[in-house]
Amino acid sequence: MIAPNKMDDVLDFEAIFEYASIGILVTDSNGSITAVNPFALKEFGYSKNELAGRAIETLIPARFHNSHVHLREHYSAEMQCRPIGAGKNLFALKKDGTEFPVEICLGNYYSRDVKYVIAFIKNISARTQDEAEILKLKNELETTVEKRTQELQATLRQLEMSKERLRKAISFQKAIFDNAGVMISATDEKGILKYFNPEACQALGYHASEVINKSTPVLFHDINEIKRKRISLGKKFGITFTNDFEVMVEKQSGIFMRKSSIPIFAKTVQLSLFH
Repeated sequence: MIAPNKMDDVLDFEAIFEYASIGILVTDSNGSITAVNPFALKEFGYSKNELAGRAIETLIPARFHNSHVHLREHYSAEMQCRPIGAGKNLFALKKDGTEFPVEICLGNYYSRDVKYVIAFIKNISARTQDEAEILKLKNELETTVEKRTQELQATLRQLEMSKERLRKAISFQKAIFDNAGVMISATDEKGILKYFNPEACQALGYHASEVINKSTPVLFHDINEIKRKRISLGKKFGITFTNDFEVMVEKQSGIFMRKSSIPIFAKTVQLSLFH
């Protein structure tokens, strides 16, 4: 006769076994199945009495049978509660031949001097699928990042090449302007000087820093000559020039005034550059 408190324990165990939301299997020390809970039966696709007395390898893919028998015998000898297959991919086999990934934890107990092994089996298909999807996304992201990095590096190389070509072009232009042997100056659309070559500096007596971004070419011309040219051009074209720089644009030659107020005569050529 079972004592009341022991009966309660038995009932508690049966409730846990019957209603657990994880697969529970019990085998004897020879690997024969002695009990399977409803959750495990549903997971593997068997009815209540189909697995009783069958080898545990029934629920394992055939390619793992030999190794599993060896591992089972080793476990029966040591009988320790522990998870199995740490760091490995474990698979279980349904009745219809479908495989699915699992996590398994083993325990053991004695009943009437007989050793039993209890296995807790968790189907991790959903987690494995999620992990595979995450890995896929990670690989796709790494591929995309690598591709974009390569494209960026190619663009940077093109920019460096363009930068080098521009540097060479500017150096070549400066070499021409600086050694042209004639006065060369350049202005923006408002007439402000942006370039004043060494020949112009020498001829007119100004340092480039005195005029660049500060003055217009009107600085180098006789005011009276500009006034006379304004009147002459007004009569010729029938228009009124609003500032001295507009008159300068139309001058082809004339008197240039050095910084020291000494006049020099020079012929001018205007070029318009658009960029």
